[in-house]
Amino acid sequence: MNESAGTACLVCGSNEVHNYHLIDGYQFVKCEGCAFVFTHPMPPQEALNELYTGASPVTKTFYPKSGSRWRRSLYQAFLLRKYLTGKKRAIDIGCGGGFIAEGLRLMGADAYGFDISEQSITYARARFPKCRFLVNSYDQLEAIDEPFDFVFSSEVIEHVGDLNGYMSLLAKLTREGGFVYITTPDMGSPNRPDNVLDWGPFGPPQHIQYFNEANLCVLFKKYGFSFVRKVPDKKTGLKVIFAKQQSSTAVQ
Repeated sequence: MNESAGTACLVCGSNEVHNYHLIDGYQFVKCEGCAFVFTHPMPPQEALNELYTGASPVTKTFYPKSGSRWRRSLYQAFLLRKYLTGKKRAIDIGCGGGFIAEGLRLMGADAYGFDISEQSITYARARFPKCRFLVNSYDQLEAIDEPFDFVFSSEVIEHVGDLNGYMSLLAKLTREGGFVYITTPDMGSPNRPDNVLDWGPFGPPQHIQYFNEANLCVLFKKYGFSFVRKVPDKKTGLKVIFAKQQSSTAVQ
């Protein structure tokens, strides 16, 4: 359990990283410095992408629970409307069927969405034609010249195999003074079971890394973001808004 994992923490760089739990062949490790928990070694991103886009019931005209997704997304966008007024550019990274993107558009944003699932984007383009959707390749995002005023990325960061690449992308896509809204399972939630193995969100390969509020803030600070506020969550979710600092640069 306390055996050294032989790797450095992806968040704080500490070498005090030890084995945490072995689940279904995936070794989770924990940083003793910042309490970041992640799999080591990380699965290849290509394998993760195949997992997330494999067996999908999504079609051009069907998305599971679309009615409830749309109602929740519209309400969530309404709560975030202060960041969107004035025809702000906004993007949802990991947009699925485009529900949040459309909600952001209705709140006044010039809205984009991105997802690795072609089925999801096909549905989103058909249902929400006034938004702009990108699919499959992060190169499309890297090629965007004009940054966004608001970046929404919900339940994505815990899935990415290249954490530093994901953070560099967020830093590139967010204009100085712009905002990023992140949600992810909260390892530090007071509502989380004492035995982490009894916690529903804990388990690979769907989720390969876990944050608490403190180490998420450490990570975002490295890439030029400052903490704005934590959004309350009644369950075990971590929802945080960060601002891109002026004259900051992403870690290379």
